[in-house]
Amino acid sequence: MKTTRILFQGIFLIVMIVALIFFRGEARDFIVGLRDIVYGIFGPSYDVKKIQDIEAENISLQKQIDLLNLKLGVRNKKDDGVISAFVYSTYPFNDKVHIIIDKGSDDGIDVGMPVMFKKGIIFGKVISVHKTQSEVQTIFDPSWKTSVVIGTSSVRAVLQGGNTPGIEFIPKDASVFNGDEILNSAPEFPMRSFIGNIRSIQEDEKKLWQIADVETPFSLDAVDSVLILTQFP
Repeated sequence: MKTTRILFQGIFLIVMIVALIFFRGEARDFIVGLRDIVYGIFGPSYDVKKIQDIEAENISLQKQIDLLNLKLGVRNKKDDGVISAFVYSTYPFNDKVHIIIDKGSDDGIDVGMPVMFKKGIIFGKVISVHKTQSEVQTIFDPSWKTSVVIGTSSVRAVLQGGNTPGIEFIPKDASVFNGDEILNSAPEFPMRSFIGNIRSIQEDEKKLWQIADVETPFSLDAVDSVLILTQFP
């Protein structure tokens, strides 16, 4: 029994020697790599700040990639359901009603999709689609009407589109003030998306309701790109 064990040990040793002879390069690389890992963790070269600097650089590079993708209209997997589009210029003939964007059915755009100025800020909605272009109705269209809430008390009212969008049907006894936020409450758009702020308040002609002008966070003439929500609701 002892002789058999010695024989197996001898064979194993011979196999190991042969393996080292023929695979000495791979074995050396493995040992060096293992040494570097151990030395990097426990040795004097271990540097927390260096790792933090590398992580910060990676985050910065990812932000630059995301910005470039946004400008190019490239969909990012982590932002699935949002497509960036450029706005065609009609200056100086822009009537602040409809705009044309450079994305269409080939890009997954469909009628009724919400269009945002920036994330969380309502701009309009898609009303017609072609292969590579789409038409967007903006909140400056006089025919635009959607439900909104105003201020911290969430007073219910109606957004009326126009060259200067307004708020109608504000209850006469409601406490609303200049500067109050106006948020969406219509099902066509994400709940409580931002629309603008109250700029001025007055009574309507019949003195049954309050009405107000809206200050939007953007000027249509300065908008060169928008976001389309392709998976809402």
